Amino acid sequence: MARQWAAGKAAGEPGSANASHSLVLSPAARSLRSLALRTSADDPTVVQVRQQVQAFGCDYFEVGILPPKHRSDLHPQRIRRYSAKTLSEISTIRWLRRMNLLGFDIYCRPAPDQDGSLLPMVFLDDVSKSQMARMATEGLPLAVAIESSPNRFHGWCRIHSNCISPDEALEAARLLAYRFGGDLGAVSSRQFGRLSGFTNRKACHRTEKGQPFARLHAASPQVASKGSELLISARAVLAEGLERLRGTQSSVLDQHVATRSDNAVDAFRAARSHIAANRADGTLDESAADFGAAAALIEAGWDGDTVAAAIVLASPGVEYRHRDTQRYAERTAEAARRKVSGMNPASRVPTLRPR
Repeated sequence: MARQWAAGKAAGEPGSANASHSLVLSPAARSLRSLALRTSADDPTVVQVRQQVQAFGCDYFEVGILPPKHRSDLHPQRIRRYSAKTLSEISTIRWLRRMNLLGFDIYCRPAPDQDGSLLPMVFLDDVSKSQMARMATEGLPLAVAIESSPNRFHGWCRIHSNCISPDEALEAARLLAYRFGGDLGAVSSRQFGRLSGFTNRKACHRTEKGQPFARLHAASPQVASKGSELLISARAVLAEGLERLRGTQSSVLDQHVATRSDNAVDAFRAARSHIAANRADGTLDESAADFGAAAALIEAGWDGDTVAAAIVLASPGVEYRHRDTQRYAERTAEAARRKVSGMNPASRVPTLRPR
């Protein structure tokens, strides 16, 4: 009987030291917990993380440990900066596994250089195998591709051998998403993608077998053969900038608005540059930045039509983010007007005076 009791304690029955884990955790969770304690160099997660890190070819990474939307009980961890060497270490991967088991998703992105320039890796989200095959055929394959959920992929296309600016990265990402049908909502100069080897914790992907793993599908240091052409196109968009937007939107601007738009554009840009509207992952919420700048102009005395024109002319990439740019601008300006007219003095936005 004593031997039977001892065996029960060792197996995790009530009364044993391991009982709480065995009784609380599901079989899938216990399996993940077991994996989290593994430290061998040939472990699949260790292998995939190291391959992904090596394929990026940069010295430092930023790692996001973020809860999925349905986990309101969890709060985003601070964004951590790791060297490529540290991120590849078993001890780091073991800790990230523990956070993954607790319900967090594990993301990464290359860290910017000290001067703010970025690795020439352009992010594309939510594509299929056929879309990736088309990218490869057209000379713009994903150098790092992650199967983030069953049969859906995201990743980074290497478009040059030298660093690029954030504006160049943003425009190139927009062009890539439009060309190949990626998620326009994920267009960013510094978008997080999943770190391979960890589970996707979104509730919509849960099955009887548990959560799917983010799997490394491609890892190459090669520059895309058509990458330079994409970068040239992005630079052309930036060079056209305000003049191109003025040309495409001139038919919907009233004459009295156009005469005031130059000063409003400058004021809008100045206000927008001081708006703190970052998401949990550190990327800029473009629509929130537009709204904050519009509110600043409304409070400074600009009329709604002029503010709408400034949004059309000066909000970065607004024509990519919103199909009906003019309607979006008018809606944002009107929402800002209502906000300013009803706001408390203590919560007023910084004042900008028209020149």
